[in-house]
Amino acid sequence: MGKLDQLKDWYSLEAALYRLREKSNQNVSFVDLVDVITAGHLRLSCYMLSQKGQKTATGQNIFTPERVWGDAPRFQSKPENAEILEGPYRIDLKDNPIIKLDLMSLVIGEKNGFCELHTLVVRDEDENAWDVLQFDEVGLDGKGGYLPTLIMPAFSQLGIRRVDFEAFEILLDKKGHNKVTMGLREKTTCFNIIHAQQKLLLEKTSGNPALYDSAAAIIAEILALDGIPRNGGISERTLQEKFAKAKRTWESA
Repeated sequence: MGKLDQLKDWYSLEAALYRLREKSNQNVSFVDLVDVITAGHLRLSCYMLSQKGQKTATGQNIFTPERVWGDAPRFQSKPENAEILEGPYRIDLKDNPIIKLDLMSLVIGEKNGFCELHTLVVRDEDENAWDVLQFDEVGLDGKGGYLPTLIMPAFSQLGIRRVDFEAFEILLDKKGHNKVTMGLREKTTCFNIIHAQQKLLLEKTSGNPALYDSAAAIIAEILALDGIPRNGGISERTLQEKFAKAKRTWESA
Protein backbone atom coordinates (compact mmCIF):
# COMPACT_ATOMS: atom_id res chain seq x y z
CA MET A 1 0.00 0.00 0.00
CA GLY A 2 1.40 3.39 -0.97
CA LYS A 3 1.86 6.37 1.35
CA LEU A 4 -1.05 8.20 -0.27
CA ASP A 5 -3.36 5.25 0.43
CA GLN A 6 -2.52 5.50 4.11
CA LEU A 7 -4.00 9.01 4.15
CA LYS A 8 -7.29 7.90 2.62
CA ASP A 9 -10.21 6.79 4.74
CA TRP A 10 -12.56 6.04 1.87
CA TYR A 11 -12.38 4.96 -1.79
CA SER A 12 -14.90 5.61 -4.53
CA LEU A 13 -15.91 2.46 -6.41
CA GLU A 14 -13.66 3.53 -9.28
CA ALA A 15 -10.67 3.98 -6.96
CA ALA A 16 -11.52 0.70 -5.20
CA LEU A 17 -11.51 -1.10 -8.53
CA TYR A 18 -8.07 0.32 -9.37
CA ARG A 19 -6.65 -0.72 -5.98
CA LEU A 20 -8.18 -4.20 -6.31
CA ARG A 21 -6.45 -4.63 -9.68
CA GLU A 22 -3.12 -3.66 -8.16
CA LYS A 23 -3.54 -5.96 -5.18
CA SER A 24 -4.71 -9.01 -7.12
CA ASN A 25 -2.45 -8.47 -10.15
CA GLN A 26 -5.46 -9.24 -12.33
CA ASN A 27 -7.58 -7.30 -14.78
CA VAL A 28 -10.51 -7.11 -12.36
CA SER A 29 -13.76 -5.83 -13.88
CA PHE A 30 -16.52 -3.79 -12.27
CA VAL A 31 -18.64 -6.95 -12.32
CA ASP A 32 -15.96 -8.71 -10.25
CA LEU A 33 -15.98 -5.86 -7.73
CA VAL A 34 -19.76 -6.03 -7.39
CA ASP A 35 -19.55 -9.81 -7.02
CA VAL A 36 -17.25 -9.63 -4.00
CA ILE A 37 -19.45 -6.89 -2.49
CA THR A 38 -22.73 -8.75 -2.94
CA ALA A 39 -21.11 -11.98 -1.72
CA GLY A 40 -20.29 -10.21 1.55
CA HIS A 41 -16.49 -10.30 1.22
CA LEU A 42 -16.10 -6.52 0.85
CA ARG A 43 -18.33 -4.08 2.74
CA LEU A 44 -20.00 -1.29 0.81
CA SER A 45 -20.15 2.25 2.19
CA CYS A 46 -21.96 5.46 1.38
CA TYR A 47 -20.45 8.90 1.84
CA MET A 48 -23.08 10.94 3.68
CA LEU A 49 -23.13 14.64 2.86
CA SER A 50 -24.68 16.37 5.89
CA GLN A 51 -27.75 14.18 5.70
CA LYS A 52 -30.14 13.75 8.62
CA GLY A 53 -30.37 10.45 10.42
CA GLN A 54 -31.86 8.85 13.50
CA LYS A 55 -30.40 5.91 15.36
CA THR A 56 -32.59 2.86 14.97
CA ALA A 57 -34.11 1.70 18.25
CA THR A 58 -32.35 -1.25 19.87
CA GLY A 59 -34.05 -4.49 18.93
CA GLN A 60 -36.19 -2.88 16.23
CA ASN A 61 -36.74 -5.15 13.26
CA ILE A 62 -34.99 -3.48 10.33
CA PHE A 63 -36.19 -5.94 7.72
CA THR A 64 -39.90 -5.16 7.43
CA PRO A 65 -42.13 -4.68 4.37
CA GLU A 66 -42.51 -1.00 5.23
CA ARG A 67 -38.78 -0.48 5.32
CA VAL A 68 -38.13 -2.52 2.22
CA TRP A 69 -40.81 -1.01 0.02
CA GLY A 70 -41.27 2.34 1.72
CA ASP A 71 -45.06 2.49 1.28
CA ALA A 72 -45.76 3.39 4.91
CA PRO A 73 -42.94 4.95 6.97
CA ARG A 74 -43.01 3.47 10.48
CA PHE A 75 -42.14 6.65 12.31
CA GLN A 76 -41.65 10.38 12.13
CA SER A 77 -38.55 11.69 13.83
CA LYS A 78 -38.66 14.69 16.12
CA PRO A 79 -36.33 17.46 14.96
CA GLU A 80 -34.24 17.14 18.12
CA ASN A 81 -33.69 13.43 17.41
CA ALA A 82 -32.49 13.97 13.84
CA GLU A 83 -28.69 14.13 13.83
CA ILE A 84 -26.37 15.07 10.99
CA LEU A 85 -24.59 12.16 9.29
CA GLU A 86 -21.30 13.17 7.72
CA GLY A 87 -18.63 11.04 6.07
CA PRO A 88 -18.55 7.34 5.15
CA TYR A 89 -21.16 5.01 6.68
CA ARG A 90 -21.37 1.31 5.93
CA ILE A 91 -24.28 -0.13 3.98
CA ASP A 92 -25.01 -3.68 5.09
CA LEU A 93 -26.87 -5.57 2.39
CA LYS A 94 -28.80 -7.47 5.05
CA ASP A 95 -30.25 -4.11 6.14
CA ASN A 96 -30.88 -3.02 2.56
CA PRO A 97 -31.68 -6.19 0.59
CA ILE A 98 -32.89 -4.44 -2.54
CA ILE A 99 -29.62 -2.51 -2.92
CA LYS A 100 -28.02 -5.86 -3.76
CA LEU A 101 -30.49 -6.26 -6.62
CA ASP A 102 -29.88 -2.66 -7.67
CA LEU A 103 -26.13 -3.23 -7.81
CA MET A 104 -26.53 -6.20 -10.12
CA SER A 105 -28.99 -4.23 -12.25
CA LEU A 106 -26.40 -1.50 -12.65
CA VAL A 107 -23.85 -4.06 -13.76
CA ILE A 108 -26.02 -5.63 -16.45
CA GLY A 109 -27.21 -2.23 -17.65
CA GLU A 110 -30.90 -2.54 -16.89
CA LYS A 111 -31.07 0.77 -15.03
CA ASN A 112 -29.03 3.91 -14.44
CA GLY A 113 -29.42 4.21 -10.68
CA PHE A 114 -31.16 2.96 -7.60
CA CYS A 115 -34.89 2.47 -7.35
CA GLU A 116 -36.72 4.67 -4.84
CA LEU A 117 -38.88 1.95 -3.31
CA HIS A 118 -37.08 1.27 -0.07
CA THR A 119 -35.69 3.14 2.89
CA LEU A 120 -31.97 3.42 3.58
CA VAL A 121 -30.25 2.12 6.71
CA VAL A 122 -26.56 2.79 7.31
CA ARG A 123 -24.16 1.76 10.08
CA ASP A 124 -21.54 3.76 11.94
CA GLU A 125 -18.13 2.71 13.31
CA ASP A 126 -19.75 0.95 16.26
CA GLU A 127 -22.21 -0.92 13.99
CA ASN A 128 -25.15 1.15 15.23
CA ALA A 129 -27.93 1.25 12.63
CA TRP A 130 -29.19 4.65 11.46
CA ASP A 131 -32.28 5.49 9.43
CA VAL A 132 -31.39 8.12 6.84
CA LEU A 133 -34.09 10.80 6.91
CA GLN A 134 -35.54 13.42 4.61
CA PHE A 135 -37.79 16.34 5.49
CA ASP A 136 -41.40 16.07 4.42
CA GLU A 137 -43.58 19.20 4.50
CA VAL A 138 -46.69 17.19 5.34
CA GLY A 139 -45.28 14.37 7.45
CA LEU A 140 -47.43 11.82 9.24
CA ASP A 141 -49.28 14.42 11.32
CA GLY A 142 -49.84 17.03 8.64
CA LYS A 143 -47.36 19.39 10.30
CA GLY A 144 -44.23 18.24 8.56
CA GLY A 145 -41.22 16.39 9.88
CA TYR A 146 -38.39 14.02 9.13
CA LEU A 147 -39.37 10.65 7.63
CA PRO A 148 -37.24 7.70 6.45
CA THR A 149 -35.82 8.71 3.10
CA LEU A 150 -36.92 7.06 -0.10
CA ILE A 151 -34.12 8.79 -2.02
CA MET A 152 -31.26 6.41 -2.61
CA PRO A 153 -27.64 7.62 -2.64
CA ALA A 154 -26.09 8.73 -5.89
CA PHE A 155 -23.75 6.21 -7.46
CA SER A 156 -20.87 8.62 -6.85
CA GLN A 157 -21.55 8.42 -3.09
CA LEU A 158 -20.85 4.69 -2.99
CA GLY A 159 -17.43 3.35 -2.11
CA ILE A 160 -15.32 1.33 0.31
CA ARG A 161 -13.82 2.37 3.64
CA ARG A 162 -10.06 1.88 3.85
CA VAL A 163 -10.31 -0.34 6.95
CA ASP A 164 -12.77 -2.60 5.13
CA PHE A 165 -10.49 -2.75 2.09
CA GLU A 166 -7.54 -3.72 4.29
CA ALA A 167 -9.61 -6.49 5.88
CA PHE A 168 -10.47 -7.75 2.40
CA GLU A 169 -6.79 -7.67 1.37
CA ILE A 170 -5.93 -9.82 4.41
CA LEU A 171 -8.57 -12.28 3.20
CA LEU A 172 -6.97 -12.31 -0.27
CA ASP A 173 -3.54 -12.96 1.26
CA LYS A 174 -4.89 -15.88 3.29
CA LYS A 175 -6.49 -17.35 0.16
CA GLY A 176 -3.18 -16.99 -1.66
CA HIS A 177 -1.28 -18.77 1.12
CA ASN A 178 -3.64 -21.70 0.89
CA LYS A 179 -2.67 -22.42 -2.69
CA VAL A 180 -0.86 -25.69 -3.41
CA THR A 181 2.87 -25.07 -3.82
CA MET A 182 4.91 -26.56 -6.62
CA GLY A 183 6.40 -29.94 -5.78
CA LEU A 184 10.03 -31.04 -6.26
CA ARG A 185 9.27 -32.93 -9.47
CA GLU A 186 7.53 -29.92 -11.05
CA LYS A 187 10.38 -27.62 -10.01
CA THR A 188 12.96 -30.00 -11.48
CA THR A 189 11.00 -30.18 -14.75
CA CYS A 190 10.77 -26.37 -14.98
CA PHE A 191 14.48 -25.89 -14.34
CA ASN A 192 15.36 -28.54 -16.93
CA ILE A 193 13.14 -26.78 -19.50
CA ILE A 194 14.85 -23.46 -18.72
CA HIS A 195 18.31 -24.93 -19.21
CA ALA A 196 17.27 -26.76 -22.40
CA GLN A 197 16.05 -23.50 -23.88
CA GLN A 198 19.24 -21.80 -22.78
CA LYS A 199 21.33 -24.47 -24.52
CA LEU A 200 19.34 -23.97 -27.73
CA LEU A 201 20.23 -20.29 -27.68
CA LEU A 202 23.91 -20.72 -26.75
CA GLU A 203 24.96 -23.76 -28.80
CA LYS A 204 25.13 -24.51 -32.50
CA THR A 205 22.21 -26.63 -33.67
CA SER A 206 21.96 -28.47 -37.02
CA GLY A 207 24.72 -26.38 -38.48
CA ASN A 208 23.16 -23.09 -37.42
CA PRO A 209 25.28 -20.66 -35.41
CA ALA A 210 24.47 -19.92 -31.78
CA LEU A 211 22.08 -17.00 -31.29
CA TYR A 212 23.85 -15.71 -28.18
CA ASP A 213 27.40 -16.01 -26.90
CA SER A 214 26.61 -15.98 -23.16
CA ALA A 215 23.87 -16.25 -20.56
CA ALA A 216 24.47 -12.57 -19.77
CA ALA A 217 23.50 -11.68 -23.35
CA ILE A 218 20.25 -13.64 -23.02
CA ILE A 219 19.44 -11.89 -19.74
CA ALA A 220 20.09 -8.49 -21.32
CA GLU A 221 17.64 -9.31 -24.14
CA ILE A 222 14.98 -10.48 -21.67
CA LEU A 223 15.27 -7.29 -19.61
CA ALA A 224 14.92 -5.23 -22.80
CA LEU A 225 11.55 -6.82 -23.66
CA ASP A 226 8.44 -4.62 -23.64
CA GLY A 227 5.63 -5.39 -21.24
CA ILE A 228 7.56 -7.23 -18.54
CA PRO A 229 5.27 -7.49 -15.47
CA ARG A 230 6.40 -5.15 -12.70
CA ASN A 231 5.62 -7.81 -10.12
CA GLY A 232 6.88 -10.76 -12.10
CA GLY A 233 10.19 -11.15 -10.25
CA ILE A 234 12.14 -10.63 -13.46
CA SER A 235 15.34 -8.83 -12.53
CA GLU A 236 18.95 -9.35 -13.57
CA ARG A 237 19.86 -10.94 -10.25
CA THR A 238 16.83 -13.25 -10.24
CA LEU A 239 17.50 -14.41 -13.80
CA GLN A 240 21.15 -15.10 -12.98
CA GLU A 241 20.12 -17.18 -9.97
CA LYS A 242 17.47 -19.15 -11.90
CA PHE A 243 19.80 -19.83 -14.83
CA ALA A 244 22.50 -21.08 -12.42
CA LYS A 245 19.98 -23.25 -10.58
CA ALA A 246 18.71 -24.65 -13.88
CA LYS A 247 22.26 -25.56 -14.93
CA ARG A 248 22.94 -27.35 -11.62
CA THR A 249 19.63 -29.24 -11.85
CA TRP A 250 20.40 -30.31 -15.44
CA GLU A 251 23.91 -31.46 -14.61
CA SER A 252 22.84 -33.41 -11.52
CA ALA A 253 20.34 -35.53 -13.45
